[in-house]
Amino acid sequence: SSLVDCVSLKRGIESVYVAYLPKHSHPFVYLSLEIAPQNVDVNVHPTKHEVHFLHEDSIVEAIQG
Repeated sequence: SSLVDCVSLKRGIESVYVAYLPKHSHPFVYLSLEIAPQNVDVNVHPTKHEVHFLHEDSIVEAIQG
């Protein structure tokens, strides 16, 4: 497993916490997801630190729910 960044997930999580945190601060969240490799696109950035997921909108909705 590796630490990666997904901008849409980050925005989704921040939208949940925006009402609870002071302005210009961000939540610290460790999120562990088990996703089939064929549903992960690691070819977003040359360093492979940023990813996109198949059905990303559904994942964000589940986290925000």
